[in-house]
Amino acid sequence: MASLDPKISVPLTLDERQISKIFEHKAGGERVEDVTLVALEQAMGAARKLCEQAASVRDAIMGDESATVAARKIRTAEVVKRLATSAAKKLDAARATATADLAAIAKSTNAPARVAGSTDAFEGEIRAALARMNEATRSAAVAEAIRTGDAVTVRAVLSGPHFLSGMSHLEREMRRAEWRNRVHKESVDREKRIGLAIASLDRGTVALVAFARDLTDTATAAEKAAQIASGAIAKSMEATA
Repeated sequence: MASLDPKISVPLTLDERQISKIFEHKAGGERVEDVTLVALEQAMGAARKLCEQAASVRDAIMGDESATVAARKIRTAEVVKRLATSAAKKLDAARATATADLAAIAKSTNAPARVAGSTDAFEGEIRAALARMNEATRSAAVAEAIRTGDAVTVRAVLSGPHFLSGMSHLEREMRRAEWRNRVHKESVDREKRIGLAIASLDRGTVALVAFARDLTDTATAAEKAAQIASGAIAKSMEATA
């Protein structure tokens, strides 16, 4: 029997600990639970376990000398594909939920809610007034509105097209970030953590694909090795005949 390549380990990027370290922790070290992060953590853990199972089954199949190497290769590919697909689905489902959560956070913290008594027309007048100011005066006025919690002015700036207030898109988004960090700091911090977790999950997904490919490539290598060994034996027998 041809020797197999060394055992393949599950990549470190495909590990729930990559998500675990993103959680917020209290001063005493206690982890602050977050339902979205927990779901991502569990999905990564489930994917890791499925990959470990795939590697273990692959080793068992390729070590079965009662079957031809070709048959072992086919069986390995089937098992790896099934388990890797299951792992990928878990990762994809968790990512979709987390992405929806991010969208909900962005929507709820995009701009202040309309203040009672305010109207579209009044907000339009505020934007027009800001557009007539020079850049320095307008910048100071918007900064003051954010600092003092003037929700009517801030909403006018953040909810309408940037050019109606005489601002560039970049300037308006910088003001939005400033306002969000002041008024919705917890949500913004959570948004950042979820974003980091999604990035980690994406790296895990890439690692999963590569891992599954490596498992099946190793089976292919074993088949080639067996073919080479068989050829060498045949030539040796011919030489001694």
